[in-house]
Amino acid sequence: MSLLTKFLSSIPAVIFLIIGIFWVLQPGIMAENFGMVLSSGLGLSSQVGDLGSYFISSALMIFYGIYKNNTHWFYPPVLIMLLTALFRTLSTVIHGAPFAVDMIGSEIIFSAILIYAIYTSKEAD
Repeated sequence: MSLLTKFLSSIPAVIFLIIGIFWVLQPGIMAENFGMVLSSGLGLSSQVGDLGSYFISSALMIFYGIYKNNTHWFYPPVLIMLLTALFRTLSTVIHGAPFAVDMIGSEIIFSAILIYAIYTSKEAD
């Protein structure tokens, strides 16, 4: 994996790590940023647990793939992000939710970065 590929791949990892940490430490701010109302009780546990783990586990898989020079670790975060983009789109089509173009766009861009890393790393082999 080239230095450029490692740098580009680290961008979504750093952003996801920051978002995940903020979900744990400042869930009210993060809920507002995500267009959510901060829940209480088990709902709060679900928001912090599900969203914190979503972002931190994706970041850790990307960082590990960079560290081990193995882009196979990029596949799960790509799958998670593309499914998130798909389900956001379906929430608009099926349930009438606002179309989250900025969130979907970032998920597609971050996935594209990781797919680029996977592809260019295979070319180098």
